[in-house]
Amino acid sequence: MEREVVDMGQRTQTRGETGGFDARGWLQGWLGEDALWVEVSSAPTLVAHTARSLLGARVFVLEPRGPVNAMYTEWDRAPSAHALEHLLQRMAAEAPGAMAYLVGWCRHASEVVVGTAIQGDGSGRVWRGTPRDLQPDQSTLLASPPTWTDVSRETPAGRIRAAAMNAWTVLGRSDLTRRFLREVGGHLREIEKSMTWSEGGQGEAHGHCRRQGEDEPGRSDDGLRHRHALELVSRLLLLLFLQERGALGEHPELLRSWLLESGVDQLWRRRWVPLCRALAGLGDDRPARLATLPVLGGALFDPGTLVDVPVDVPDEPLRRLFLDLLGRYRFTAREAGDGRCIDPEMLGQVFEAWMERPDRSRDGAFYTPPGLVDQLVVEALARHLRLPGAEPSVEGLRAWLAATPDALREVIGRENAAWLARRILALRIVDPACGSGAFLVSAAAWCGRLLWLAAQAAGDALDDGEPTPRSEAHAISMVLRDVVHGVDRSATASTLCTLRLWLLLVSRTGPGERLPGLPNLDHRIRQGNALWSPAAAAAAEHVPLPDALVAQWKDVQRRWGLARGEARTRIVAERRALARALHDHRWSALLRRDRARLDQLRRSAECPGLFGEHPGPSAGVRHRIAAIETAIEEAEHRRHCWSDERDLPFDAAVDFADVLASGGFDLVLGNPPWVRLSAIEPHERALVLDLYPWMRGRDESGRPAGRPGNRSAFGVQADLSVAFVQRALQWLRPGGTLAYVIPAKLLRAPYGAALREGLVRRTDLVQIEDLSRTGQGLFHASVYPAILMADRRRPRARVNEPAVKRTVRLHGLRAPARLVHPEDLGLDGAPSDPWPLLGRQEMQALRALQAAAPPLSRSLPVRMGIKTGANALFLDPAPPLSECRPVLRGRDRDGVPASRLLFAHDPVTGDPLALPSAEAMAWLEPHAARLRRRADSRPDTPIWSVFRVSPELLGHRVVWADIGPTLCPHVLEPVRAGGPLVLNTLYGVGAPDPRRARRWAAWLASAPIQLLLQARAEPALGGHFRFQAHAVGSVPFPPVLLGDDVRTPSWVISLDQAVDDGAPGAAIDAIVLDALALAAAPHRLLVHLGERRAGERIGWP
Repeated sequence: MEREVVDMGQRTQTRGETGGFDARGWLQGWLGEDALWVEVSSAPTLVAHTARSLLGARVFVLEPRGPVNAMYTEWDRAPSAHALEHLLQRMAAEAPGAMAYLVGWCRHASEVVVGTAIQGDGSGRVWRGTPRDLQPDQSTLLASPPTWTDVSRETPAGRIRAAAMNAWTVLGRSDLTRRFLREVGGHLREIEKSMTWSEGGQGEAHGHCRRQGEDEPGRSDDGLRHRHALELVSRLLLLLFLQERGALGEHPELLRSWLLESGVDQLWRRRWVPLCRALAGLGDDRPARLATLPVLGGALFDPGTLVDVPVDVPDEPLRRLFLDLLGRYRFTAREAGDGRCIDPEMLGQVFEAWMERPDRSRDGAFYTPPGLVDQLVVEALARHLRLPGAEPSVEGLRAWLAATPDALREVIGRENAAWLARRILALRIVDPACGSGAFLVSAAAWCGRLLWLAAQAAGDALDDGEPTPRSEAHAISMVLRDVVHGVDRSATASTLCTLRLWLLLVSRTGPGERLPGLPNLDHRIRQGNALWSPAAAAAAEHVPLPDALVAQWKDVQRRWGLARGEARTRIVAERRALARALHDHRWSALLRRDRARLDQLRRSAECPGLFGEHPGPSAGVRHRIAAIETAIEEAEHRRHCWSDERDLPFDAAVDFADVLASGGFDLVLGNPPWVRLSAIEPHERALVLDLYPWMRGRDESGRPAGRPGNRSAFGVQADLSVAFVQRALQWLRPGGTLAYVIPAKLLRAPYGAALREGLVRRTDLVQIEDLSRTGQGLFHASVYPAILMADRRRPRARVNEPAVKRTVRLHGLRAPARLVHPEDLGLDGAPSDPWPLLGRQEMQALRALQAAAPPLSRSLPVRMGIKTGANALFLDPAPPLSECRPVLRGRDRDGVPASRLLFAHDPVTGDPLALPSAEAMAWLEPHAARLRRRADSRPDTPIWSVFRVSPELLGHRVVWADIGPTLCPHVLEPVRAGGPLVLNTLYGVGAPDPRRARRWAAWLASAPIQLLLQARAEPALGGHFRFQAHAVGSVPFPPVLLGDDVRTPSWVISLDQAVDDGAPGAAIDAIVLDALALAAAPHRLLVHLGERRAGERIGWP
């Protein structure tokens, strides 16, 4: 066998790259620089022969192979997954360690292939696709190279074995998860359809709809069916995990023998309901076989939620559900199991999997990768779980979590351990959009672990009336009872969140250890909207509550956490009465205030004038009186509507009154919804804009954010995550920490100006990390995330106390971590300006560049292209029409139009024609009703009209696509001369002649301007940017570029000459930099950065 030793760094001619992912570099990162690969040029073994004939390319094996048979290959066209699985299984059969691992790169399809097999364990497992195709649970397949600490992984062979095992687990988990969710989802739908209502059940459904603030009673039936079906499946899943842990008694097959006993019908009433009542501790007449069941507690087994409501489920769908879950799957209570059993982490994907896509778009809910969740939670906890006087240390916290009680006692001492345990129990953590509970599960796990360690280390020093946790599971139970809180508008999500928190408790219960009672979590994990309550007007948000009522509420909430059986039933009534009293106080205070304002206005209107006349109220006063009268009527109506309801809807001021009255939460963490205002209901939109001024681009006092020249209207484009950040700061106590995954565009978008300014003025920023590139492939959806961590600023102890100069840790797109002052984040020097997350030198260079000339928008209006409102009718119509003209779209390459547009407008003025051709009318008239419903249409708008037709974009013009890796300007001929139209996926500026159009295009394409644009524009998919009007309109543009006479400066003439001669980009860059007359330091830096461009890609290091 001839062998060629290959250096992986030099071997591959084709760079295996897709969307920024380098397959060759990734594999080398796993193996280390000491890995040697050997090319198999002959075929002494059957596997090698099969590999070469199948792959049809150079095949490399790891040398030495060690405990695994590893291959790397590249090919033009990848073989089928079945063929690769067969090859992997044969490789595993020949491997000394009975394992095989394959990494491949397909040039033709730009695909990565990762495959693995274990001898005797079925066929191989293969994943193929681009990194963007990864599902969240597969993200570790192509994760960044780890830092190896295990001795067994210090060799390339050991690392390959670790990678193979990782791939085996990940791919197996992925297959199992998809199958499980598909089948259980089918059972859910079947139960929903078959569920029947007993007498009064329909009224219960409508009552539930009103309590959740829904305005469409017709949807309540389906919604309640889904909720009950989900609760049924959730209960069964929890019981299966409990049975796996031996927590349901000594009988290992109790559920199967009870639920699937032959000859038993009416499974719902004769089997399921008695089982739930026994687990809830209700009734003395439980069957003998259920007599030894533990009383689990927890709202999931509250008979009022499912057992006692007037519904019934036929036997057949129930039996099929029981058979599938009890007979086909194995369960493990460990988070992230071995890929062969259903584990709690798999259920974390249920929320997204079971949501329909329209709901996901409406709610803006996306799965968050577990690694990112843990990173954010630990870093946030480190800011609060530190010894007095010490600095926050993530490394220190992780070391404590990995220690034993004795080791922890030795490091920090008994007294500090006792302080740490009390501090954990005093923490209050909330996720305002908790989804399936990923952040809360992580926080509860870390807090519970450290609480148990600290309590054991403290020993007798922990003696303040709080029981010492006897195990890690008991510590987690204490954390669940008091520390973690969550809200989600979806009943599905809040139920799954509660389930996962209970499963965490079960997973931490050791073999032979008695399971702690499941704490009631329905007072901590609430269904509702964290931004507002359906029963509360905006004005009622800030009504204070009486101390006596808050103290009673706090006591009831604490007792409720561990209430069982009949005691739980008694506390239910007490909680409802207190909640109603708190709500009533808020409404009463609101009504008293509004009536006092109304009386004052009326009395002032009746006062005589200077000469004793009675002119009556002015128009403005009459308007204010009418508005207050309307508000009073609405408040009284709402108060009456909610007075008869059994359960009041979620209201943070009531449900979290015990926390907010004590100053607020210590940590607000999570991944809030990313959804545009335009995607939510109009009445909700109005309420959000009223409650959260940052959504309107204003601060809390109503003052517009940013400098007057930088303000821009953004309408309904604002993202709802802005409101969640502002809400989080309202819930935080002074010194509390906000830790959010937010859209990266908030760091630069105009509608994020108020948020950026508010964060600098009201918080001490801790960390900002842009993950818009490194995070791709980790999320299900195409999202561009960033990490935001900030502490709510404490008030100064003295009026003249000097402000502390703080720094924030930044992680830019392509830059290492760095520290800057928050006041230096803004690109133009103001906090509301875009935050490019660059270092001090780069920011100074950009600011000098920005200040070198007035912005382009002062000289030239930036216009968006044509909007049709009905592309299917106007783009490439089927019949040949004389009005059709070539049209350029953002996705067209090299400025060459690939489509035609029905354009019945004047090609110079842009005005609609009086009447198009008969053929055009025959094409459009059948769709007249649809055309009149277009958003931009008015009653007098002709149906053949298109919108935003700007005369500037009909003559000579410079246009560019709205999205791209760099701004790529194109010079177009006038439309009357045959030049193309431009659609609304392009922007542009009009020019008086082709010479100036080419001049302006060269200016915009120069490296300095491109660097500034990439620092200012919003990020988009695949390392692209959004070059919208506000971004391009802000670039420096000397007014002399407009001129074309003898007074034109010499550098403008040189620029024109360079353009006409086709000079290289470096020559034009030099002219632009000289024209801007920058200081020496920023000039050198911009020259250096401009020279570092890769091909046509310009970017910051």
